[in-house]
Amino acid sequence: MVKTKIELKFSFLAVLSVILCTDTEGTALQCLLACALHEAGHITAMLFSGNPPEKIVFAGGGIKLKGKNDKNPAVIIGGCFVNFILFGIFYFLSSNYSFKLFGIINLLTGVFNLIPVCPLDGYHLLEIVLIKLISPEKIGKVLKITEITACVLSAPFILIFFFRGSVNFSLVIFLFYLFVVDIIENL
Repeated sequence: MVKTKIELKFSFLAVLSVILCTDTEGTALQCLLACALHEAGHITAMLFSGNPPEKIVFAGGGIKLKGKNDKNPAVIIGGCFVNFILFGIFYFLSSNYSFKLFGIINLLTGVFNLIPVCPLDGYHLLEIVLIKLISPEKIGKVLKITEITACVLSAPFILIFFFRGSVNFSLVIFLFYLFVVDIIENL
């Protein structure tokens, strides 16, 4: 039986504190729950495949699962799958505003995680597809071009919504943090 090690980094607590302190809409807890359920989807897929996570790292950029099958497509898509199922349940089967909002938050969490930017699920899925399609020496270049393109295309939308007051400030901080972490890791 594999014992799962849990690592809690200070950056996780710092980002969590900023998110909770800057949440003016009262949706931070729903967002955190959607993220926790997303990770539970990954863990469930790992358990179904017979390989529980060896390590769970809580860091400022998110939660990282490490194990023998963490590159398995079913494990990677497991988190988004849970978010999409929860969207369907809470949005379409409820008339309560808070439940519908939780459904939408799950939809956005699933879609966000499919963006092909490391360390998100979309990046790892794209990597698996590229391994089947192109030579290994080209994979890194294609992934980097895809990441840069995704960031360049999403940045104007985030800025427009931010300056119009339509985006949660803590989301902008988190996205900026992910962008900085990605730059630092690739130096």
